[in-house]
Amino acid sequence: MRNARLVSLFAMLCAFTACAPAVVTRPAAVRPASVPRNVLVSENNARLSISCDGGDMTISGNRNFVTFTSVCDDIIVTGNSNTVTADSVRRVTVRGNNNRVTWGGNDPVVSNSGNNNTVRRR
Repeated sequence: MRNARLVSLFAMLCAFTACAPAVVTRPAAVRPASVPRNVLVSENNARLSISCDGGDMTISGNRNFVTFTSVCDDIIVTGNSNTVTADSVRRVTVRGNNNRVTWGGNDPVVSNSGNNNTVRRR
């Protein structure tokens, strides 16, 4: 009944303003899009598991054990003595020293400018 009144009111307004006909419908449910996350791990001696969701992950802390699930866009390691495992990653940049970075899936673009790092597919 309420929709019928709204349509009638709209039709009367259109008669006076010469607007185009419209269809009144209920709004569809809206699902939020997955937003890539940018995460900074700056702590030391932590054990973390983080979902990448297509985001950029930076590890600036030291002596961490970090597992990244889902697909990461970038993993950047500037800290030292970290162990990083990723399900999948597009780019890996390692600037720190004595880090171990491994991943599954396809090989990413890799930049390793640190010392004594292990950077490879599992």
